[in-house]
Amino acid sequence: MKIIRKLLPVLLALAMVLGLAACGSSTATTPAGSDTETVSNTNAAAQELKLSTAWGENSSVQQGAEKFKELLEAASDGRFTVTIYPSDQLASGNQISAIEMVQTGATE
Repeated sequence: MKIIRKLLPVLLALAMVLGLAACGSSTATTPAGSDTETVSNTNAAAQELKLSTAWGENSSVQQGAEKFKELLEAASDGRFTVTIYPSDQLASGNQISAIEMVQTGATE
């Protein structure tokens, strides 16, 4: 049960990011071309994701967040970059503020 409590925030963050990734597209049709012609979207700027956790830098949650960052950045071919903020750094350690930041879209 303790493992589930520790991994649940990481899994929820992963689900949110994968949901965002599913909304995007890596190819676009050319304006004057047919449906089969595509242009790579590699010139677009990388989408920065801010991943805030309530746990410290030496926690298993931090290790999971770092692995998530590694996998997402590799799988997205640079379309996404992840910045990890442990110990609710963005919310000055206030977990309620951290939750509100997720609700308003300030962090992922």
